[in-house]
Amino acid sequence: MKRPINFMNQLTEHIIWNIRLRCFLDGGECISEETAVSSEKCTLGKWMHSEGLSKYSHVHGIKELEGVHDQMHKQVRQIIVDKNSGKKAEAEAGLIILHKISDKVIEILTELDRYFDKGN
Repeated sequence: MKRPINFMNQLTEHIIWNIRLRCFLDGGECISEETAVSSEKCTLGKWMHSEGLSKYSHVHGIKELEGVHDQMHKQVRQIIVDKNSGKKAEAEAGLIILHKISDKVIEILTELDRYFDKGN
């Protein structure tokens, strides 16, 4: 089966967002809530809600990715709210939580890439 989306590109975009968020917390970049909080507006979310869930829900990891991806966006929103409210310590603590969620997103994307690499 042809890869429905380039999972490694999605993994790279995910890592880049983590770096951008770190820069935001350090005062080096401005990220608005609207930019980061919708799990349906990023590339992965658009794919999941357009065809990913409808065509590939039978593939192990797709439904889990939806939940973890949504959780990640909610955590990003909280970090942005905390930082913008002057709650730097809470934002930093939120970043630690986000890293755990992020590790799971990376794990699932890697597993899905391997699944489709095998021609499934």
